[in-house]
This record gives sequence, structure tokens and C-alpha cells, in this order.
Amino acid sequence: KVTATVDNKIGEASADITVLCRDGRHLHVFIEHAIGSRERPLSDQRLEAKFDGLVAPVLGGSRSADLRSLCGSLAGLASMRDLCKACSP
Repeated sequence: KVTATVDNKIGEASADITVLCRDGRHLHVFIEHAIGSRERPLSDQRLEAKFDGLVAPVLGGSRSADLRSLCGSLAGLASMRDLCKACSP
């Protein structure tokens, strides 16, 4: 059973987690800066792996790589049409 609450006293990229185990133990961890935050950015390799892990199951590996490449060159696209087409299953 999980109960999540928002704590406006901690930063948006932070997490404060307490687990109450059935045996009565309390486990606690505070993460000030989550991976992927400004303070702990993902490496390019981890970002690509995350992208492919989310997109490839929907579009397939080849199309995921094509879309990732398009996303990496947004500033040079003449039209967003190609990007929108690449996002469609």
C-alpha cells in the first residue's frame, strides 16, 4: 500500500521517502537532486537509452533511432511536419 504526498517545503527535483515495513522498521532516504535534474543531468548515453527504452516499444528500434536523430536536430528542421510524422505509430 502506497501513499504519496506533496511536500512544498522541499525542492521540485528532490524526493523524501519513508517506508514503513510490515515488521515495524522505518526506512528513510532523502534525495536532494534527482538524476535528470539540473544539478545531476543525464549523460547523453543515459538520455539516449532512456529515450529508446520509452520509444522503441511503441515505434520499433529503427524508428526510435530516426526520431532521436530528428530531435537532436530540431533547430535545423525546415518544418515540424517530419518530426510529427516520425512520432506517429
